[in-house]
Amino acid sequence: MTANAPDVSIILVTWNRREDLREALDSIRAQEGITREILIIDNGSTDGTLEFLESLEDPIRIIRNPTNRGACVGKNQGILAAKAEVIAFMDSDAVLLNPCSLRDLRQRLLEHPDLGAVAGPIYTDRELANPWVFGIHFTDDLYIDWERSRGGLGEAEALSTCFMVMPRKVATEVGGFDPVFFYQHEDLDFFVRVRALGYRAEVVEGYPVWHKVAQTGRKVDRWLVMHFREEWRHQYLLIKSVGFLRAARLLARNLIDSSRMRAYYVRPIRWRKFVLLFVLLPILMLLLGPWILLQRGKNHLEGPRREMSRKP
Repeated sequence: MTANAPDVSIILVTWNRREDLREALDSIRAQEGITREILIIDNGSTDGTLEFLESLEDPIRIIRNPTNRGACVGKNQGILAAKAEVIAFMDSDAVLLNPCSLRDLRQRLLEHPDLGAVAGPIYTDRELANPWVFGIHFTDDLYIDWERSRGGLGEAEALSTCFMVMPRKVATEVGGFDPVFFYQHEDLDFFVRVRALGYRAEVVEGYPVWHKVAQTGRKVDRWLVMHFREEWRHQYLLIKSVGFLRAARLLARNLIDSSRMRAYYVRPIRWRKFVLLFVLLPILMLLLGPWILLQRGKNHLEGPRREMSRKP
């Protein structure tokens, strides 16, 4: 890093969220006591996002992807392009509510070198009445334990990239985000690998974030399709993280304890859908097990690094 590098590089990946992005940028501009650069990776927006960004006077760095390459590739591009030693990931529909968040969370990282990432609690309203997620905690089969994940501060098993701050060297050491996920579950996989390297993750009181959970910039699927997408990502994460045999045992347990799995989802799953998600899909994923295990240890920054090196 150069001597005049900023204190923090803020990485935002966006797709068709012009109005949400406006408020996110306002909250970044309001941050005090810190030098910063803003990196925006646009995934082929068609709603005027690029025109809006180009009209701003801020020295914002924009990486333009001609198509939607997903959150993972965009975040990896941001990691490689960042100039600061400390980076922050932030969703384009998130708003920082404390003007000292970046300064103080960066300082906490500098004071605790065993911290791999740090964040504040995330809410779905500006009034902080409805928690979305604080620190993420898992069940033994790597589902999110939502009660624990919304119930306290301090050390966590994972953080949401809706907003978090971390040393750039940790993101590089762990090899970035796995693009197989495209979006969703990628931060869970990321932190399985961060913690395997011996780093901690922590949620600190006093630095709240408002996550609007905007429906713009999200693919809206039928309920079954959404369940299917979520479950195959989970099963991919499980096999990749714990290995073939243990994953097979856990998937078999979930099949036997059908009431537990049917209760996990917000809307009830009828039996035909249950068979698809917890019988047929696990068989397919276990058949793909050897390929999934090959994804372990991959450096997901290499592809974007080669692409960026070829650009003039």
